[in-house]
Amino acid sequence: MNTNYNKIFSESKCLTYADFENYINKNLSKSEIYRIEKHLNDCDMCQDELEGLSNLRDKKELTNIVKELNLAVNKKTNKREHKIIPFRIKKILLIAASIILFIGLGFTANFYINNQNKTILSSNEDVNKERREIKDLDKSNIDDKVFSTTYNDNKEDKKKSIDVNHDKIKKHVFSANNHLHETKKIRSKALSDFKAKKYQTANDGFEELIKQNKNNPEALYYSGLSLYNMKKFQTSLERLNKVLELKENKYTEDAEWYVAKIYKKLNNKKEAIKKYRTVIKRGNKYKTEAEKNLKEIEN
Repeated sequence: MNTNYNKIFSESKCLTYADFENYINKNLSKSEIYRIEKHLNDCDMCQDELEGLSNLRDKKELTNIVKELNLAVNKKTNKREHKIIPFRIKKILLIAASIILFIGLGFTANFYINNQNKTILSSNEDVNKERREIKDLDKSNIDDKVFSTTYNDNKEDKKKSIDVNHDKIKKHVFSANNHLHETKKIRSKALSDFKAKKYQTANDGFEELIKQNKNNPEALYYSGLSLYNMKKFQTSLERLNKVLELKENKYTEDAEWYVAKIYKKLNNKKEAIKKYRTVIKRGNKYKTEAEKNLKEIEN
């Protein structure tokens, strides 16, 4: 029996310290690994020892402790002392394993408690949400009743209001159509009178169109031209200049030409020269005659 305790973990049915160390450091062959794992499956004590060694931070310190204990065992021959030494080592390893197990259990319990608290909070939120939905539903039902009552009370008034608005729209459309028809009629007659050289009646028609729309380029142009032919040059100039003040349109170039001629007739040479140069620069159908009139003024 003495030889069984010459070295701790050596020559025993259980695994030796060297077996544990080589197994943890992966320094074993496949057959040795199989032998150790087979033994671990059947031996709870060795499982605890392996777990304690695996979780020990400073494995070198344990190695030194084991060497010191082996030396002490070699000096002893008493069986009682031999029995105490291995028991002490196993006790140390078991304590280490117990500490690790306690830490693991504490982590697991803490995790479980946190999850339970989250579940309780979630349940409370669901209950509060359901209460809010019930309140909203009750409020909605009240609003629906109020709306239904109001709608029924005002149903006839709304129908009357719709009928009145419909009549107003019809009248407005009818009035607009009549106005448009009348405008077309005035325009057609004014243009017809202008072609017939009835400049006074033509101008009366164009004046009416200008009252309806003061920026009507066509009415302004033909009114100015009617007044020009009636030799009312100053009033004609005002009408034609209005055309030039508007955005460029199809009457702009013709209006420029007649404005230049009116300035010449009114003996306003400065403005006449300016307008004739504008006409020449455009290079339109009035260019040749504008160059001729410009020479006359400059000479």
